[in-house]
Amino acid sequence: MEVYKRASELPEEWDEFCKDNYAMQRSFLTLMEEVNPCQQQYYLFKDQENKFDSVFMTFKKKKHNIGMFSPIDFKIDTTFIYVPLSIANAGIIIGEKTKEQVEKAIKKIRGCKLILNIHSNPHFKNFAFGLTCSNILLDIRWNSFEQYMSDLRSSYRYRYKKALKSSSELEFKILSDNKLFDDRLYKLYEDVFNNSKFQVEKLTKEFFQKCKAKIIVAYKGSEPIAFIQLIENKKVLVFGFIGVDYKYNTQYDLYITMLLKMVEYAIDHKFEIVDLGQTADDTKLKLGGRYVDLYALVHHSNPILNLIIRIFTHFIEFKPIKTKFNVFKSR
Repeated sequence: MEVYKRASELPEEWDEFCKDNYAMQRSFLTLMEEVNPCQQQYYLFKDQENKFDSVFMTFKKKKHNIGMFSPIDFKIDTTFIYVPLSIANAGIIIGEKTKEQVEKAIKKIRGCKLILNIHSNPHFKNFAFGLTCSNILLDIRWNSFEQYMSDLRSSYRYRYKKALKSSSELEFKILSDNKLFDDRLYKLYEDVFNNSKFQVEKLTKEFFQKCKAKIIVAYKGSEPIAFIQLIENKKVLVFGFIGVDYKYNTQYDLYITMLLKMVEYAIDHKFEIVDLGQTADDTKLKLGGRYVDLYALVHHSNPILNLIIRIFTHFIEFKPIKTKFNVFKSR
């Protein structure tokens, strides 16, 4: 096992091994160290042939509420095995050859450890296992935004036409330089963050200025009243973050409109999938998204606390929406 405290020290092979996860690339990890320092560490496990087999990263957060999906308030200092950003990507890759070493290394970390956004159960002994926020993906199969709108069933099409009409007097622009992300735009992000039910970390203005992303801004005259951050990851367009001035949200249907702008951008730029993230699932499922189940593992080095967490896992795990939305005519 090799442990690194800086992403810049990681071997070059790390990027290739984590090639499908933009948030685990060394350049992105270096950015997060700069804009969101939280005692990040990086773990590397090689097999007997000295080849990469497993990796994970950690960061720390004080008084995290591991019962946030339930009425149970259980705040505890937590080491996350995850990326320090509220996205659907995991912060761990578990290989078969070093799986036991990974389990032992995580167990040796003192206190509460929370592994987020894995796709299956690695069956680590004495770890609590349950659902976390599902990811929502929209598969792009239309050649134009007009085709997408035409494919919607009448009730959804009516709803989204109404939203676009409400916002028709606004001007939408992509920031020519993310350094133009100013205090006014950051305030919109803060407004959404402060109204969010599930909070992992609060990002700085510098994150938005330095992250390689497209930022679409809605202007009322010269005043920005909403934005959406889009991260391009090969054939997938990823929902980053959104900002909304709530005093205009109802009048201009801002939240729905900005999501529709993302769908339009994805279609126009030939993306295959829109990753809509893990929040506001009711709204995003009604855009035509589908759930992808994600899971969490929790372990505490205190045996009594660990037993309590395992007993209450069913009560504190994420509960997906059961309703099946029949959004498109072609399905």
